[in-house]
Amino acid sequence: MSLITKYFRRGLATVCGAVIGASLLAVSPAVEASPDFPAKPIRLIVAYPPGGSTDITARIVAERMGALLGTSVVVENLGGASGTIGAAKVARTTPDGYELLFGSSPELTITRFTNKGLPYDSLKDFTPLTLIAKVPYVLTVRDSLPAKTLSEFIALAKEQQGKLTFASTGVNTTAHLISEVLKRDADIDFLQVPYKGSGPGMMDLQAGHVDFTIDTLTASMVAAQSGRVRILAIATPERSEIAPEIPTFDESGMPDFVRGTWFGILAPAATPDAVKEKIAKAAREVMASEDVRETLRKRGVMAAGGPPQEFVDLINSEIEGWSFLGKQ
Repeated sequence: MSLITKYFRRGLATVCGAVIGASLLAVSPAVEASPDFPAKPIRLIVAYPPGGSTDITARIVAERMGALLGTSVVVENLGGASGTIGAAKVARTTPDGYELLFGSSPELTITRFTNKGLPYDSLKDFTPLTLIAKVPYVLTVRDSLPAKTLSEFIALAKEQQGKLTFASTGVNTTAHLISEVLKRDADIDFLQVPYKGSGPGMMDLQAGHVDFTIDTLTASMVAAQSGRVRILAIATPERSEIAPEIPTFDESGMPDFVRGTWFGILAPAATPDAVKEKIAKAAREVMASEDVRETLRKRGVMAAGGPPQEFVDLINSEIEGWSFLGKQ
């Protein structure tokens, strides 16, 4: 049994101790808060290309935050290296609140263990402000692939062992590691084709250049509307209220296959407290809007919007859960 399989079968580990939480919360502001913040547009860095679930969610949230803050919140895509290029840019920026990270699991939890040369420390260089949303993963295939169900897909993959091509959102991203679990649990093999994010990979899937992907419900729902891809299974405990027509992995013959990711807004650690509080308050207000929550729900995203500590706890638990990667 692989270490990855052992991890997922254990389920997500419990929250780490208060030491990690303190390191995320305790900051020493190096920049004085401007009383008229924000006095210019704010850039929200998405560490993945346009078109993916992270990008789609960020744009919905950015528009509403801008209205509340009285300025433009501009989404800037800076993809590559499993999200670490965009995260590194925010970590190095002037901590004045005008550049924020719309972060997700790979660049903040997984790469701590898979990339020893990271130019930032996700625990020390960022302050989590608000958990925005969670989103489940689904298995999606090109429309011309003969498999119509998960069991048919697995049978086909076994017949063509090592030949089917899989579009991942990058090496060592959540999607990549989940695919490794699928390999082990279903006793199949396939070829990974890494992309810089969901958007490019999903475009190639729709064009028939790759056979399947394991991606967020958000990215796959949008692509499925084209009629060129089919979603075979969703990695949730029960069928999703958002897309009840999609069977779960469990009812399709793979029990306990529950996987997902999340998005949240983070600021450079040394950002003044007053600025962080103003941004966090606006983000929470956006996420409390039933209109926004419904807009996200229609795109396969489960809105969150809780206090900073909730986001801190989630990051801590994921870091603990992925820590086995550093022991391989």
